Amino acid sequence: MDNSKKISDDILKMFKAVDEADKAIRATKQKSGHIECPFCKGRLAFAVQGNGHIHAKCETEKCLSWME
Repeated sequence: MDNSKKISDDILKMFKAVDEADKAIRATKQKSGHIECPFCKGRLAFAVQGNGHIHAKCETEKCLSWME
């Protein structure tokens, strides 16, 4: 796989994860918690910041982690 394909796949993976976290947050109305990681099925911890941005990190090494 060339590098540009890997980057594209990683970006799509991130968008899916952000969407899943957003759905869980809206459904539970929680500002922090855990959901199932959509990729490795581990625990994805999330926190909603005061500006509405989501910070999240999967417990699985080298899986998902982001700050909006």
